[in-house]
Amino acid sequence: MISDSKIRDRRLYAATLYFLAAFVLTACSGGQSTSSQSESPAERKRANGDQHVVIISIDGVPADYLWNEEIPLPTIRGLAENGVWADAMIPSNPTKTWAMHTTLATGVHPGKHRVLTNGMFTQVNGRRFVYKNDLDRDQLTTQPTVYDHAHEAGLRTAGINWPVTRNASTLDDNFPDSPNTLPNITPQLKAELTGQGLLSDSANADYPFASPADADYTWTSSATHLIENRTPDLLLFHLLNVDTIHHRHETSSWPAYTAMSHADTQVHRILDALESAGIRDQTAIFVVSDHGMVHHDMTVRPNVLLREEGLLKANADSTVDQARVQVMDNGGSAMVFATEQARAGDLEQARSILEDAEGIARVVGPESYDEYSLPMPEEEPRMGDLFLDAAPGYAFGSAAKGNYLVSVDGPSAKHGHSNRLSDLNTLFVASGSGIRSNDTLDTVDMRSVAPTAARLLGLEMESADGEVLESILQ
Repeated sequence: MISDSKIRDRRLYAATLYFLAAFVLTACSGGQSTSSQSESPAERKRANGDQHVVIISIDGVPADYLWNEEIPLPTIRGLAENGVWADAMIPSNPTKTWAMHTTLATGVHPGKHRVLTNGMFTQVNGRRFVYKNDLDRDQLTTQPTVYDHAHEAGLRTAGINWPVTRNASTLDDNFPDSPNTLPNITPQLKAELTGQGLLSDSANADYPFASPADADYTWTSSATHLIENRTPDLLLFHLLNVDTIHHRHETSSWPAYTAMSHADTQVHRILDALESAGIRDQTAIFVVSDHGMVHHDMTVRPNVLLREEGLLKANADSTVDQARVQVMDNGGSAMVFATEQARAGDLEQARSILEDAEGIARVVGPESYDEYSLPMPEEEPRMGDLFLDAAPGYAFGSAAKGNYLVSVDGPSAKHGHSNRLSDLNTLFVASGSGIRSNDTLDTVDMRSVAPTAARLLGLEMESADGEVLESILQ
């Protein structure tokens, strides 16, 4: 039998050799280990536990839905109870879907990323403004996103129905939220989904679904397919049915509650896919929304007033033929543009008319754009010379003929207003790997989602203005 003293001597000898080897290796590598010199943050992330992040956005969900007992939400509430949730997340301005999802992805307000509507407003021949949305990501914004940072670090990225991502080169797999969506799905993913019968080449290229509920189901099936087969390190996933139902039936209605419960089921499918892929315990999950909703009784049509004052001319179908000043509706907000045909004093005349009009809560000029985090018109031609914010119960329309005020037929809800209305506050839940348990926050700035997701992936987003939510991280 070997004595205890000999065992201690052998252990001491082995330890001495180990530390000598470590000293020589460190000295030869300039004081740092070879692995720490060569590894990227993403590689270190993988070495330290293969962290994944999934950001799930459920469009149009008000903050108060989370604990509304009339809505069965076992999955989302389970995530909240085992993670962190906020009383409200505060959106940017204006509260439009593409603008808010770009804020969620970039960590900056629209004043920087320049996405101000679900597309863009652009001038045609100096005569009138039109709305365009058949556009690629780089045509809408070049502001760095969390998926750009992840891709550049060597991580695998994916987007399913995420706005302002069409032909985004830094998404390895992409099923974009955009017009003409079917041809713009990344080829491998499209072939796989077609092979599974989830998509058909003969389907409508813009909307290849039977209904909004079918769209959410198909997008979820696409996301679960990726999780189980190509396991993205970062997945951005967007559901739309709740917003669609709110527009037609407003919030706090049985159809709305049913749609929200259906969304909860889709979230459960995502969690099942993470479990099936063996990465549930290595995944941080954010469940958020882009905006809440505001009850809508009346539509106001400012172009009718401008036509009556001779500031624009209308076609027989009530569209604008040519204008010196024109209003482009944006749901609960609107942009007022002076065209190249405008004369001195036209914009001031339009402002005077609109400030006295029913249904318009505020006419905001460039002198106050900083308060709304909006870009200046001279720096961003897609930004109006004036910004209109609708009063509660009102939203804007673009028609230039007929009545200025039009009653809404049936229940309805809108968004696009400024974030001063608390009804537009949104959902925020974070849970899973790297997230604290059993914690709550009062409010969260929407700009904080992207840099916090980046931190979980071992990255830093210096381009973001939002702060990392340090208090929710383990």
